[in-house]
Amino acid sequence: MHETVSLPIAPSDRSEGSEYPVVGSTTLLPATRRWLLLPPRRSVGDLPPRPAGSVLVFQTDGRFVVAPSGAGMLKSEIAVHAEAAVVISTRREMVPAIVPLPSTSRDCIVLEVGFSCRVLDPISVLEAGCFDARPQLESYLLDDDVLRMLGARDDVAANPEVAKRILARIFARMELEPPELPGISAVVVGTRVKIQAEIPQQRRASEDYYLHQDETDRLGASASFGPVGGDFDSSLPGDGF
Repeated sequence: MHETVSLPIAPSDRSEGSEYPVVGSTTLLPATRRWLLLPPRRSVGDLPPRPAGSVLVFQTDGRFVVAPSGAGMLKSEIAVHAEAAVVISTRREMVPAIVPLPSTSRDCIVLEVGFSCRVLDPISVLEAGCFDARPQLESYLLDDDVLRMLGARDDVAANPEVAKRILARIFARMELEPPELPGISAVVVGTRVKIQAEIPQQRRASEDYYLHQDETDRLGASASFGPVGGDFDSSLPGDGF
């Protein structure tokens, strides 16, 4: 590791690898009757745990519906006929996105960006299939021509201005073009720019990226960028977000 340039990132209480905003889900069997003459109802044990600051959503007949409030929820028609139950966090939470920028040199820039996220519309989140926001946040960072050009410079380790320009670019783009996640607001609140020696799988991933880019340009189509493969996080210190 050669250098780190950063703006503070607040700690996150989310465990590493945990999904956001979906924090629990389960498929449901048909609701049963407790007594012959009573209507069917759900049991609390049928549903996934619902932590504070979350909302329960049922899926029924291919649509999503927020669970009704009140004591009658378990015997409501929505709950009784639901095929699945999903718990969505509605708290504002820090969600980390860690991505290496494609590199043509032996050094690689790794971005660690903290996004402050909050669910505004849980139904839109589920209809879009956004069980975990991190892949879209990572794609947002990589889908930036300026960042990719800065990361591909051959003086990333020798010139500290490169890392500073990357920091400035991330926050400038946030103002002009914030990430668009269905039903979720996301704001960059902290960034680390780390420069580390490139490892072989990073080199192969970068070569695959540029081969894909060359082929796309040759065909005259719009390039599609996503997270680059490889285990890039193994050499990073464990101070987390």
